[in-house]
Amino acid sequence: MRDVLAGSVWKCSFNPQIAAMRLNIIFLALTVGLFCGDGQAQTLLPTNSIPPVGTVESRQLHARSNPPAWSTTGTGNVWGASGIAAVDDAIIITYTDVAGTPYAALHSTSNICASSTQSGTTDWYYWEVNEDLADWVGVDDEVISGGRTACEYPFNIGGQFTDTYIMFGSTNTFTMEYVASGSIEAPFGTINDVVMFSYNWGSSYELYRAGNVLRRIGVFVPGVHLEVFDAQLSEVGIRERSAPSLVIGPQPASDEVLVQLPFVGTVELTMVDMEGRTVMSWTSTGATIRLDLHGAAPGNYLLLARSGSSDMALGRMLVGR
Repeated sequence: MRDVLAGSVWKCSFNPQIAAMRLNIIFLALTVGLFCGDGQAQTLLPTNSIPPVGTVESRQLHARSNPPAWSTTGTGNVWGASGIAAVDDAIIITYTDVAGTPYAALHSTSNICASSTQSGTTDWYYWEVNEDLADWVGVDDEVISGGRTACEYPFNIGGQFTDTYIMFGSTNTFTMEYVASGSIEAPFGTINDVVMFSYNWGSSYELYRAGNVLRRIGVFVPGVHLEVFDAQLSEVGIRERSAPSLVIGPQPASDEVLVQLPFVGTVELTMVDMEGRTVMSWTSTGATIRLDLHGAAPGNYLLLARSGSSDMALGRMLVGR
């Protein structure tokens, strides 16, 4: 399974370095807004390319061999992904603050992390994001020496960067270029606001949502292989595709709550707090399920329901005492 900028808080005390960074980002964002029209590719900045803490993402990998030819330049592309089929189990990714996570002490420079759960196994990914770059600095207890750069800021179409890092004892060097943007038309729906990065001068192409350069949503190897994730985001963060809503009552809940499910068959439910941490989980085979909340602290939660490899529903829940 192994293969953000954390929500900042404006404080009353004045830190000139932080203030300067924010002013630079604001000025650059205004400049981009003035000089980039709708027909141009998005300029990637730390303010628009990192998922907010609290985002919960469900993703299912689809793949095929011998894919059709894709344009690897320009803007407004519509990339066809017919013939891709689901492979592997679904993955649940939750973006959270670093404090309190299992390997926080090993990755002291990190300011955002994500748990990635697949088939009952969870890995923890750590990044450091600032006004200049987004660096992947570790996974679980592995420290990535030098950091693997996901993006340098500002990143415009035609821009490129080269990076060297050490991971699992191996030194790696690569060059990434922002070459194209568009949307992907897949059997499960349309993925909008996709950016394409050329890896090592076109040996392969990595695909990302413009709003998340930390985890790619696909890889295109011309004439050889195509993989695309069907990624559904919770309403806590930025939405890529809307998922059905769960009917939950009463609200606020106390010791238990009744949930009406939009799916038939076996449904897995996961209760997640506003920092993306899994609190409780259940399994249901009926149209409704009564959830025991005695172990949940008062507060706001997100409830995720998944049936099979692709169907997902979401709902908000308030627990009071």
